Amino acid sequence: SSENQDEEQRLHRRRRRRQEEAVARKEMRVAKAQRRERRRRIDKYYDATYDATPSSMLGFALCEILSRAGPTEVWLAALGLASVQEQWRISDTFYEAFVKYLARSLRQMEAPYLARAATIVSDINGNTEPGRIVYDGREPRFMLHRHLALFESMYYSNYVAARLSVWKKDGKQKLKELLARMGVSIDQSRQKVAFLPPSLRRALAQRLEEHGPRYGLDRPFRPSLGRLIDGCGDAVAATDAAACVSALLEAPAAHAAVNTEKLVTSAPRQVIERTAFVAGFWRAYDATLANDINTLAAGVDAAIDLQKAIVSTAVALIEKRDITTLKHFRYCYLHAAAGAASEAFTQAHALRKLAIFLFGIHKQNGKWTGDKERPILILAERHQTFLVIGVQPNIAVSNNFGQNFRLAVDHIKADYRADFFDTNFMEVRRHDVQRFIESLHYLLSR
Repeated sequence: SSENQDEEQRLHRRRRRRQEEAVARKEMRVAKAQRRERRRRIDKYYDATYDATPSSMLGFALCEILSRAGPTEVWLAALGLASVQEQWRISDTFYEAFVKYLARSLRQMEAPYLARAATIVSDINGNTEPGRIVYDGREPRFMLHRHLALFESMYYSNYVAARLSVWKKDGKQKLKELLARMGVSIDQSRQKVAFLPPSLRRALAQRLEEHGPRYGLDRPFRPSLGRLIDGCGDAVAATDAAACVSALLEAPAAHAAVNTEKLVTSAPRQVIERTAFVAGFWRAYDATLANDINTLAAGVDAAIDLQKAIVSTAVALIEKRDITTLKHFRYCYLHAAAGAASEAFTQAHALRKLAIFLFGIHKQNGKWTGDKERPILILAERHQTFLVIGVQPNIAVSNNFGQNFRLAVDHIKADYRADFFDTNFMEVRRHDVQRFIESLHYLLSR
């Protein structure tokens, strides 16, 4: 009947409406879940910072795409690569792969002219064309070994110092034993490698490879690129040049600290620091493509002074047990009254290098490994403020100190300065710094 048909149509429309409502609810749930997942991914992205491919390598890749890559671009890419490797932002595996890629590119550019270093000190004649880039597949992992005495370059090297604990009596004795096994006398070890007898220079690499593993130096070499300059009988390695450029760029900040009883963002201090930074920037800029040793000399001195300050400060922190361990991180203070060495750490990247040196030492002795592995915070006094840096124990770990630092200072309502390129740096007033540490510990423990 017509009434039954009408009833069936109403039931059909009702069922269809319920089905459409169920589909709509399901689509809404899916859309909400997608929005939540998108928000979670965005929050996770901004919660931490990551170290990816060095910008110098990206710049070189762009030059290659535009067919503008030449030896100069290879050298600049190698400088950037050496710098990020020194700052522990890239693993040794990736570093070596990138260096070999640059070497292949260089070989294609200058196949007839490419020179290859074969020993610790290359026998390159002084009349070789300045500016030429050379490849060395066996660059020793010693600090500025072309510019320091052999003993000093090994003693202040992160690689050697961490493995031999050279600041200890038995560690220094092990270093002397290694040199003796390599056929280097005490007097010869106090000389620059360039002044050693030619026969000894040629044999050093082989002897180091032979006897190094006995003292924990199982990988004493790494590939590197070098650049020939006037006044230097050997090519300047990219690793050495990067250390010099970095030291020139950072050194002015050690003299830029002023009275900051006013807010840390006060104009006079900013002007002084910016003026000093700009002066240092141009000195570092000139050193990147220096054509004579005199331009690099100031950088060599600055790099040596900084590394000596790093070693002496790290040793003092360890021997005095000034590093405090909490559940989620370790921290230590560097006070201005500690001496001239502390002046080197009034700028950011020197603190990072100090943290890296500390990690290297304690990972070798097994004290900061496994469940004892934690990030470290270093707080360096800058008159009325403290410069704070947080460094993770591993290269591959994301760094979420930036967000946590801001949460900590907001929690205690403290004045701060956080206009550094890296988010894991922050400057906090002196009277707020202890409360800042306590707030950070509280936030990470929730």
